[in-house]
Amino acid sequence: MQYSHAMKDVAMQFVLLDPNPDSAAEVRYVLSEAGHDVALATTIDEACRAAVLTSPDAVLVSTTATQIDVRLLRDKLQQLNYTGPILRIEPGME
Repeated sequence: MQYSHAMKDVAMQFVLLDPNPDSAAEVRYVLSEAGHDVALATTIDEACRAAVLTSPDAVLVSTTATQIDVRLLRDKLQQLNYTGPILRIEPGME
């Protein structure tokens, strides 16, 4: 995938919730190469802490995180005044 120079000038902050360290590292690498910052979390509580610390543009939830209750994540993030998107992503698509 090619990224334009203009895209690299707009760094975004993400929290990635993924209990699988290999897929998390892959997603972090791709987003970092595009100039973005990624905080990794393996649990809902870690994702909430990261969201408080980083004020992310979006919280990403890997589809490999099948045991994560996305509704619970949403509710906890809303209690912390997070109003951004929570997006499901599919790592490793080829």
